[in-house]
Amino acid sequence: MKKVISLLLAVLMLAGTLCGCTAAPDGTGKLKIVCTVFPLYDWMRQLTAGSDGVELILIADNGVDMHSYQPTTGDIVDISTCDMLVYTGGQSDEWVDEIVERSGNGHMTVAHLIDELGDRALCAAPHEHNDHEDSHDGHHHHEDAKDEHIWLSAVNARVLCERLSAMLCRLDSGNAPVYEANAEEYIAALEELDKQYRAAVDEGQSKALLFADRFPFRYLAEDYDIAYCAAFDGCEAETEASFDTVAHLAAEIDSKQLDWVLIIEGSEDRLARTIIGASHRPDCGVLTLDSMQSVTAEDIDGGVTYLSVMEENLAVLRQALGC
Repeated sequence: MKKVISLLLAVLMLAGTLCGCTAAPDGTGKLKIVCTVFPLYDWMRQLTAGSDGVELILIADNGVDMHSYQPTTGDIVDISTCDMLVYTGGQSDEWVDEIVERSGNGHMTVAHLIDELGDRALCAAPHEHNDHEDSHDGHHHHEDAKDEHIWLSAVNARVLCERLSAMLCRLDSGNAPVYEANAEEYIAALEELDKQYRAAVDEGQSKALLFADRFPFRYLAEDYDIAYCAAFDGCEAETEASFDTVAHLAAEIDSKQLDWVLIIEGSEDRLARTIIGASHRPDCGVLTLDSMQSVTAEDIDGGVTYLSVMEENLAVLRQALGC
């Protein structure tokens, strides 16, 4: 991947496409802000609402999540010539780091959100106090790797939107009153969302979730002290669970008397049905939580927002916890 990006950057620089990077390279006079994934894009959309001086670009808008995303020449140009880049900064974003490093764009404001989270950024491997058994399928994490799914926490969203608003105000002080007013309104909505999640967990008959799938929801589980177990760590690419994993999760269904098994958007329920079939609770149902990793431009045009997805997830969580 690095060799490909380096080659494309070299070709683009020779062609003059990246030469003389300045604010608003398209001549519109607008602030060019590039976001890598939908949740970050929607945060910036809310924070810049009402300002006609912003061009907001979402890189991954075709439903392909960033774990397997291949940047286009257009993506490289957009990132290399933007005024502000907003990205997670995890392992899946290493290609973004390469573009930033080689772009020569000295005026770019870079919002590396895992760094902005500081101590709130969790290691990719789960903590011992949760039910999940680290690497019981033989998977191992680099000890320094951080969980990239930082947006699946209303608390993180509030913290990061405060930081992003401050960056916007420094970058475009003329529109600071607009950004500050937007941030105040949006952060209040995020705080209300957090309260609703806490109330749902408090009201729930169960305090445990079981994922027959990958597990990108660790920040959410940690925020509300929800126990969890999953077939795969984080968003590992594996899709085939071992016999031991199936047996382990089936036993968890029985011991915790769970009524629901969870999967994430875009997944089939085949593994979930296999695990349920191996348990003594055949009437267990399957629910889907949306990790926002495959939102498309069409979804956005149809009205999907970060808050709307988190509210839909809240309804699913309430059902899974027996509220």
